Amino acid sequence: MRIWHSVRFKIVFGFFIVIAPMVVFLIYNNLYAMKVVRQQISAHYDNLLQTNIAENDNILHEYMVYLNRLEGNPDVPIIQALTAADSDFTLAKIRLLNQFVRDSSGIYYGMMDTLFLFDRKADDLYYVTQDNSTYSEKGKCCSAGRAITCEERAACSRTPANGRRSSSETIRIRGT
Repeated sequence: MRIWHSVRFKIVFGFFIVIAPMVVFLIYNNLYAMKVVRQQISAHYDNLLQTNIAENDNILHEYMVYLNRLEGNPDVPIIQALTAADSDFTLAKIRLLNQFVRDSSGIYYGMMDTLFLFDRKADDLYYVTQDNSTYSEKGKCCSAGRAITCEERAACSRTPANGRRSSSETIRIRGT
């Protein structure tokens, strides 16, 4: 009796004839799906990267405008020229710190957490910090692409239990 005329051969051969194309199609479908998912993830990350780049460029532009505006502040040359014992120096320092408080508390929509001025001559640092929340707490408080209000920031700002401070954006004034 020939092997290809047996019932066992016909069942096994029929099973492979039906299953083999299905397995090949399943492998092809999985490879195609992985390719599509990779492309979509890549496109999403590219879009997210472009959005973050545009947002960072806007923030840097605002910083540049702020620095240019602060460069014209009459208190900066006074701090650079006078000594700490002079009363005009103290008044200029207080005015500058008050301006830092005003500028960091809402004028720039929460983009600047910390403003500072370092006087190389006197080896003195003047700074104002408005926000003590961590980066993850900020993420919980604001939705994507929307600046939060001072009230929302105050509701979200709390000193973390681990005592770490936030990674603050800082501004250094040119020429000092």
